[in-house]
Amino acid sequence: MGSKIITRGGFTVSRQQADIIDHVAKEKVTVAAASAGSGKTYTSVAAVIHLIEKKQASIDQFILISFTNKAANSLREKIQEAINMKVTEAKSSHERLRWREQQERLAAAYIGTIHGFCRQILKLFGYMDLVSYEAKVTFAKRIRDEVFLEAILEHFRGGPAASLYGSRSQMADHELIKLMGSIYEHVRNMDLDFKTIREWTEQQEEDAGKAYRVSMAKLMEQAVEAYTGRKRWEQVLDSHDLLKKTSELLTQSENRGSIVKQIAKRYHYLFVDEFQDTDAVQEKIVEALLPSLTSVLVVGDQKQSIYGFRGTLDNLLLRMAKNHHQLLLPMNISRRPANQFREMVNTLFGHISRQSSYAFLGDSLEAYEGIAKGEGDPPPLVYLSAEYNQGIPKASEAIQKLLSGKYTLEYRLGKHAPIEQGDIVVLTRTNAIAEAYAEGLREAFAGLGIVVKADTGNTFYALPEIVSVIYILQLLLTYPKDDAALTLALDTPFLQTSTKEELNGEKLRQLQKRVGGSPLSEAFMDFSPELHEILVELQAMMRVATVPQILEHLYRKFGIREYYHGQSDEQAVKNLEYLRDVSRNLFTEDQALTLHTFVDFLRTSNLSGREEELVTPPDPSEEKGGKRMGPPYLRVMTIHSAKGLEFPIVILPEVQKPIIRFLKDQEPQFLIVNRDGQGKALPHGLEVKIKLQSDEGGTPLETVSPVFQEALYQDRDKVREDAMRVFYVAITRAEHSVILIGKKTKRPLTASDDRYSWQDEVLPAEEILKQEVGAKFDKA
Repeated sequence: MGSKIITRGGFTVSRQQADIIDHVAKEKVTVAAASAGSGKTYTSVAAVIHLIEKKQASIDQFILISFTNKAANSLREKIQEAINMKVTEAKSSHERLRWREQQERLAAAYIGTIHGFCRQILKLFGYMDLVSYEAKVTFAKRIRDEVFLEAILEHFRGGPAASLYGSRSQMADHELIKLMGSIYEHVRNMDLDFKTIREWTEQQEEDAGKAYRVSMAKLMEQAVEAYTGRKRWEQVLDSHDLLKKTSELLTQSENRGSIVKQIAKRYHYLFVDEFQDTDAVQEKIVEALLPSLTSVLVVGDQKQSIYGFRGTLDNLLLRMAKNHHQLLLPMNISRRPANQFREMVNTLFGHISRQSSYAFLGDSLEAYEGIAKGEGDPPPLVYLSAEYNQGIPKASEAIQKLLSGKYTLEYRLGKHAPIEQGDIVVLTRTNAIAEAYAEGLREAFAGLGIVVKADTGNTFYALPEIVSVIYILQLLLTYPKDDAALTLALDTPFLQTSTKEELNGEKLRQLQKRVGGSPLSEAFMDFSPELHEILVELQAMMRVATVPQILEHLYRKFGIREYYHGQSDEQAVKNLEYLRDVSRNLFTEDQALTLHTFVDFLRTSNLSGREEELVTPPDPSEEKGGKRMGPPYLRVMTIHSAKGLEFPIVILPEVQKPIIRFLKDQEPQFLIVNRDGQGKALPHGLEVKIKLQSDEGGTPLETVSPVFQEALYQDRDKVREDAMRVFYVAITRAEHSVILIGKKTKRPLTASDDRYSWQDEVLPAEEILKQEVGAKFDKA
């Protein structure tokens, strides 16, 4: 006898999902611990539709917060599809009219990031805290870098700081600006101020590096004060201001009670996804709104909390549940992996949780009914032994074997497909390792037709098709007076012309005759009148059209989609469309109101690797005949950048690298020390590494104190815990199989040993993995 079908809002749900939805309908606070692939978005959509169906809510009464704009757009589309289906399936004219009303009200719901929501609050109520309604939101990195450079020049121009550093400093201005930017963002995420940081630093014990730390603390205080004044003058806010000012408005302003009540009249329900990655400021915003709302749902997975470096809080889900006297509701029925891979995950992490101190990893994933068994798949776990510097050859060998046709992937019960390049991803700890593996694999696959692409952070803005857009937009801003811009644009698919050589020749001839002018542009008008007319038309359009409209006209007029279709580069077409989504999101949030500001945004993102991810690069996967298709190439990326994504097969190299090396791999240039090893207040202030030359014949000067290393190593248990969360995230990105590459040396090490690694968590489970799930371990 089959199990009883459970539905909520017309969606078939698991018992766990139904419990969460019912809890939201009855209780003020619901906290859900959702494991990888357990259907968080599906549950949120079902909850929204269920509450509307039961007449407890209208769609425009919801605030739905996602971690990225892409996730928010996906959530909106799914809700819209669900409401459209309700209209279609309505059994009476009254019911149909009710759901059509929900269609119209959908636009009034808030579905987006926390930054976008804060922008909305400040637009409505910011005047109460002297935030201008006309204030623009900007990524502000250009403004910040300009102000920081001015502060550097002022700080080191004569006076104590200049004599202190003298000719010792080895840091270029751009390196120092980047360091200052990182300190700025970290301190803001910690909800501290720079006056306090400077005062703490001045009170540190004397040592050879204290003067440098105090100098940097003073520089930061001066630079941030100037930056704050500049933002006020230009009436702009950055992303940190959005959160901080909103938090202050809701918790400290005289009108906070009135503001919260007005928000609660408009919105009744708040759903927050990825809550484990929330920082102190965001938590304050949620807690300020919570008492006046009908219900709040927060969803996350503490096992996947890997953004501690951004200032996220420890065990936030558990704390939220405890503070509001609620149980942490489980959601661990996973729809993602094939059954044999799910069983491997449970076996591996169950063993780790029993043998080590990582009990939080032991929660089992349960099977969702109808998931593929994984028959014909590669073994769910393969461990390959590799000596020092042999990881890339081992990875290359494994990839070629996967693509040989020996295995298939079962994407539905009884439905199989061959393994393709886009089904495989190599995940690494750091960008440097990712780049090394991408380059090594390209060399190994030379002539074999296997394409390798590295996705390390902000590479979306460095893609050739995106760079081409940057060049053509730069040309629009200056044409026909900038030959340098035209030279760059001529190398893009937008200005494909058979007269390029003649143009360059004409430029040289005219340069020989005269100085000044724009000879290349003048020649271009004569040799390519049709392209010239298109540029002039687009320039006229700039005065009245939005950036998304300009991009669409640009693509259409130059036939750019057709060009890339002709090159069989469908991914480039998707990336160009995604760029339009980027511009639309920025435009919606008032962050790129003109083509000038959008081009500035693109330049900054391309050149400086901005750290504020307002949007995420597109996941190129799509379904074809029921199988999720990947791109036509093999991907290499970091584990952090893969969070939230899923891949049929994951290759994870370097698992023999010591866990404690996370401290070395990602050892920061600075720390803000405000607690001791037991979590007690310790107002020590700034520790910062500054590149300085040594005295002649001496050792390099160390600008950090012993507290720097103490602070890093005091919390070793936290470092190991974070490292194991990263390992869990890496393993659970896979749907069918994971291949680990490391050494095959079983060592009787404990987790406290500095040499302990992921390998030392996996190898003790070798026999049980072989016996219970058919894992393969090669011989040493």
